[in-house]
Amino acid sequence: MHQKTTLAALRDFCAKHLGTGLADRPVGLARPGFALTDAAPGQAAGHSRFGGRAMLEPGTP
Repeated sequence: MHQKTTLAALRDFCAKHLGTGLADRPVGLARPGFALTDAAPGQAAGHSRFGGRAMLEPGTP
């Protein structure tokens, strides 16, 4: 979804639940982000800090 479309949807949601006077406050705090998803079958996983096994010393619980 495009960022402007997402912000418009967020503003509509906030206006519905908080009222139009407060809707711009949480929308002003919104920042772009990303989604973490499972690796597709056959793709490597675990070579980053966002997926795979924890990067801990052996024996660390």
